[in-house]
Amino acid sequence: MSELADCLFSSAHFHVFHPRFGFLNCILLHVTEYASTDTTGILVHNKWPPQFTKPLLEGNEERKVWEVVPSTFEDLCEWAHVSQNPSEVNKTQNHLLLYKTSCSDGIESLYPVTIHVQGLLGKFNSKVFGSWTGIQKTIPSAIQYVNLKGCNHWEPWVSALHAIKNLRQIIYAALGDYQHVEADPSLNHNIFMQCQVFTKIRKDNQNKKSVLLPSDNPFCWMKAVDRAWGVTDKVQIARCDKSGAIVSSLSAVLSPGDFVNVGFTFDISTTHNASGLHKICAYLNIEHVLQLVKAVEFAKVSKRKAVHADIPLLPQIELAKKQRFNGDSSNSLQPGITDASSNFNSNIGEGQLRDENENTTFRELIPVVSENVPEQAPALHSSAILGDGTITETVAKTNDHTDKELVAMDEAQLATYDTLTVARLCTFANYSDAKNLIYAVENIPPTATWGIFKPIHDKSTLLCDPLSNMPCTVWLPGVVSRVWMFDPKGKTRAHPKPFTDVYDARKVFNPKSEMDYYSATNLQMGDTVLMEAYIKHYCLRSDIDNLTPVNKCPWRGWKAYFELKCISLIHTTLQDDKVEAKKDEQHIHI
Repeated sequence: MSELADCLFSSAHFHVFHPRFGFLNCILLHVTEYASTDTTGILVHNKWPPQFTKPLLEGNEERKVWEVVPSTFEDLCEWAHVSQNPSEVNKTQNHLLLYKTSCSDGIESLYPVTIHVQGLLGKFNSKVFGSWTGIQKTIPSAIQYVNLKGCNHWEPWVSALHAIKNLRQIIYAALGDYQHVEADPSLNHNIFMQCQVFTKIRKDNQNKKSVLLPSDNPFCWMKAVDRAWGVTDKVQIARCDKSGAIVSSLSAVLSPGDFVNVGFTFDISTTHNASGLHKICAYLNIEHVLQLVKAVEFAKVSKRKAVHADIPLLPQIELAKKQRFNGDSSNSLQPGITDASSNFNSNIGEGQLRDENENTTFRELIPVVSENVPEQAPALHSSAILGDGTITETVAKTNDHTDKELVAMDEAQLATYDTLTVARLCTFANYSDAKNLIYAVENIPPTATWGIFKPIHDKSTLLCDPLSNMPCTVWLPGVVSRVWMFDPKGKTRAHPKPFTDVYDARKVFNPKSEMDYYSATNLQMGDTVLMEAYIKHYCLRSDIDNLTPVNKCPWRGWKAYFELKCISLIHTTLQDDKVEAKKDEQHIHI
């Protein structure tokens, strides 16, 4: 086995330098548990398809006490311990979760451990520099992250979530927050883990060397990094080859949908807010990612549902089932665990799974735990042909506003169109695509909210999806009443950019790259168009702003409006498309 494999599956007595806790004289146990045991005493990793977890079992058939995280909270209190490291300079991050054991002479020994959990890869960024964009000021916030999901594998997934919940509860209780109660996770929760890319070079770790190889820095990005920062630790990536051996690999080998084994530790921070209240956060810090099975192979086996005999479900699984089918979403999110709503499936394809009994489209999430996660726009569907009034792909509906009767339609106006145009307009007026966040104005989900403020890619003025923090696009089919695309007097004081994103969709509605442009000057009053826009808002200023600072004002007025993205022409009253548009008598009102 390779050096990485030996690191993942071995333990030895030696002095170890922890990336944040300095030199520790201990037994560094690299293999702890492959999640935890359930109430029946069965290890969680044994509930996954056995052919996928075989590399984890070879040479490790019998587990020692320290290798298995107890399934009950009472037993876990005897197994785990939270200790303070006095050598850590940063006093807000000087705690470590350790395995506690008692020797024959009554002396307790504490060992740092790495906890293992299995799941399917969701969104992740395991590149050496992670989310860093090359800008100096973003160095402290650069992270590598992994989002794990369980899909339809209920038993191992909820058991793993239950073990993490108990460990986090131990951390809060050990640090004095006895009122904190971790909510029971459900199947809808994902596990989010992260790792800070750069380490602050201080006096206590100034002798640490960079672990970057020439292949890790092909574009010499480190030249832009201040000397006060360095890459002193990397997330280890490995895979299983055809013979079952574990070999070191690059991050490019990973893809969404892969079945992986991830080792993590707890990153514990303790701070005080402005009111002096003690705040504790326990995040999951990635140590390594081991690819056990590629997404395609896992998808093939998952289609054949396995049956486990005589294995009772945890109470949390029964609760999760009820929440899934009853729509109960009262559980609060936990640091490191994100809510994936009730979507368990994705489109069929490489690295993706589908449950034949489900009609809901799965949308992978950008974790809400950390604001350092880079912005990623959702991928678009293939073209949805609307020329015949139908959609070529089945689009998941997000609410009950899907019937024609629920959308206000001008019957008198519809009577002026042919049957094909009426069918297309009804399709636009009832459209709802939760994956790409495109909704007809009647179908905007009630969960939509204003985005989160960020120094980069600020979305606070946009109406966004609450989970991904990506803006929702609104479709508004209608008739042009007034047009004002340009300044009618030709003023040059402001130098506005002319609006030219107008497309010809009279025959077929395709992605914008496949449609012809339509001259904005040819738009006439009476033309039928589809307007795509964002919903934005801005704060109204008043006399109170002169008396009270902005951040101290309890009540403020806001005004919402549509920000135009593009226009698609559906039907025109003109017989000749090249007729020049009227100029001075037209005014914009879109």
